[in-house]
Amino acid sequence: MREILGITGDDAVELLLEYSQKFNVDISNLNLKRYFTAEGDTILPAIIRFFTGRKDPKESELTIRDLEKGVLLKRLDEEVINS
Repeated sequence: MREILGITGDDAVELLLEYSQKFNVDISNLNLKRYFTAEGDTILPAIIRFFTGRKDPKESELTIRDLEKGVLLKRLDEEVINS
């Protein structure tokens, strides 16, 4: 969704909460941290990664198709996304 809609962090979480309410989809078992990074300071984590050699964590992709499957199944979680 980040690539398609250009949203991240709190905006993405708010969108998913609205989606859940509007379409009556249970997202209680969806790990949002896996799909969206937190908003805020990006400079300090980049500096820490530079000095520690850690790589930038990759987010998993949540697609519009995943949201469609969630509406049909009335839930959105890893099992639905990976099916």
